[in-house]
Parts: sequence; structure tokens; C-alpha cells
Amino acid sequence: MRMAASIETRCNALEHGIKLIQGGTRADDAWSKAGKKYSISKATLYRWFQKVKGKPRKDWELLLSTNYKGSTTTAPFSEAAWTFYLKRYKEAGQPSLANAYEATLLEAGKRGWDVPSEATFRRRMNREGIARRTRYDEITLV
Repeated sequence: MRMAASIETRCNALEHGIKLIQGGTRADDAWSKAGKKYSISKATLYRWFQKVKGKPRKDWELLLSTNYKGSTTTAPFSEAAWTFYLKRYKEAGQPSLANAYEATLLEAGKRGWDVPSEATFRRRMNREGIARRTRYDEITLV
């Protein structure tokens, strides 16, 4: 069984790939080279990059953390995190489940909340019948 890369390794691999890209290397080649250096697949590096792209470097560790605790019936879920998530989601402006989730992750890091995956938030919204906002203000289910 392969061990997950440490947060430090994840950040270092991303920084290496980004430096290669900034130095003129094609993105595909840069992620391949960084992946080989850190024994991480190119696809994984690209997926991690999408999580941190445009975010301050100081937030990368939290955004790249794997909070996987194995298969559980119900993932640990702080009610404070749920309330914060709903408040962020329902704020005026462009509705985005992903943006609300990212903001919740960052706040959870400061407050020590248990936060499950984004998919768990979506499932809970469906289960509780919370309507999904769209940019056209239509009401649809998540």
C-alpha cells in the first residue's frame, strides 16, 4: 500500500512545478518533471494545483490536507462548520458550492472544526431539501 505524500512534499512538488512553468517549461512537461522528482503522478499534481491555484501560499497546507479517516457511516461534521457553510453559500453574489466549501475549510483550520468532504456537504443539502441557487436564480436540487 502506497503512503500518501506529506503536506510538505505536496507543497514542495507544486512549487517545483510552478517554478518550471514560470521558467518557460510547458505545463504538461513541468508537472511530469515535478512528479518524477517527488514520485507523484502528473494527474495528482495537476489536481492539487487546481485546489491551490490563486490562493495564498500560507493556505496551501490546509487546502492540500487529506482529512481521510477511512470509511465511516457518518463523517465527523461540526454543526458550526455546517452553519458557516450555509451562510457563505447563501450570501449575495455568484452562488458557488465550491467557494463556500473552500471558505469553510479555511475557517475550520482557524477554529478546529471537523469538516467532511465537499460531496458530504452536497449530500446533506439534498437530504435536508436545501435548494441550490443558480446564477439565474432558478431553484434546483444539488
